[in-house]
Amino acid sequence: MMPVQDVVSSAFELFGRDEIFDENVYLMADKINQLTEEELDCRREYIGPYPYVFTEIVDGERFQISIFYIKKGYNLPLHDHPGMYGIIKVLFGEVRLECYSVSNSEGDLKDLTDLSERSIIPCERSMDTILRKDSKPIILTPTVNNIHKVIAEKDSAFFDCLIPPYDNNCHFYNVKKLIDSKKDIYELECTGSHPDDSYHTVRRQYSGEKFYPSGDHKKNF
Repeated sequence: MMPVQDVVSSAFELFGRDEIFDENVYLMADKINQLTEEELDCRREYIGPYPYVFTEIVDGERFQISIFYIKKGYNLPLHDHPGMYGIIKVLFGEVRLECYSVSNSEGDLKDLTDLSERSIIPCERSMDTILRKDSKPIILTPTVNNIHKVIAEKDSAFFDCLIPPYDNNCHFYNVKKLIDSKKDIYELECTGSHPDDSYHTVRRQYSGEKFYPSGDHKKNF
């Protein structure tokens, strides 16, 4: 089976039910780790003059897989995926991934689905790392690493899998201040459900390996 077909078929098989199991997310990450930029026809010239380019591969009822291209010096703003899992795999270039996990006063992790806009939220900075094409995929869960920012140190592209897909309920954040240096806890402000005007994506049609979708789906390029 071709690598892209294997990833798509596995996604329909692993996430075809309402309940999402952690072990299935890790199995999916292993599949995604085998993908290459050549198989996905993922090229640096596709960035061109655009800071952000988005290629949708599958927009399913229970998952979404896509490719993000980011021009050097730009970033995907600090945002969340409420109640969702995410898998990020760099295909080319180099990105810095900065992640935060929400905590309450007792330090227990909290799901982002019950946050209100304009909230001031204490968060642990749970990851700050450099990712390249030889890096393993990073997994975001509903409680761990869910608030994140992707900074392009070079012209870069990454494969993105979201389970379940977005339902227009993303929040954006600003880091206000460090409040506990020993525990690496920061104060974040939720600024609403829309990024600032400087963030605008250009869409590019998928042109990688052909595949046959399985199960129910909305669109396939």
